[in-house]
Amino acid sequence: HGDEDHDTTVRAAVPYWLKSFWGHRVAGGTSVAKYVNLMPIYIPRDMTIDEIYFSLETISAGKSCRIGLYKDNDGTPVGGALLYDSGNLSVGVAGAIGGAFTPIAVTKGILWAALAVEDAIQGFSIDSVSYPQILATGSDPAFGGAYYVLGTFGALTDPCPAITVNRWSRFVFHVHVASVDD
Repeated sequence: HGDEDHDTTVRAAVPYWLKSFWGHRVAGGTSVAKYVNLMPIYIPRDMTIDEIYFSLETISAGKSCRIGLYKDNDGTPVGGALLYDSGNLSVGVAGAIGGAFTPIAVTKGILWAALAVEDAIQGFSIDSVSYPQILATGSDPAFGGAYYVLGTFGALTDPCPAITVNRWSRFVFHVHVASVDD
């Protein structure tokens, strides 16, 4: 395919960004208060990651979001360990939201990004491609996205609890590859 939204190649020793989407980014992801949206990303090789961002389209002054990463559990985030929780991030300015974190070594396979929102005003870029809406048991992940609900806005749940599959949970995010480790 070759366009900038579809390139998942990773060259040894070259810092690179992996993307959570295969189609094209579009505005239109709407938030629901206290939902934790989950989206898988394919990790093509063993590597170390150290940054994550998503694109905020609609701001919500004085409110926050949280970004996290969950380990895969046989094609689902359910039961997967929480690897990273950003803490509260301001959503008062549109653009790239996220940041650097202590490097995390991840293995080839699936990693799940999480985006928790404090209110229903925030909007974010979503993937324009619709994927199957079935959570698999085995090697096929739920590329359509999913979510779980926080009782109160705050720390992400560890491990990942039961989820609901939802195609509107397909937010677009980027993970920075600090090094390729295999």
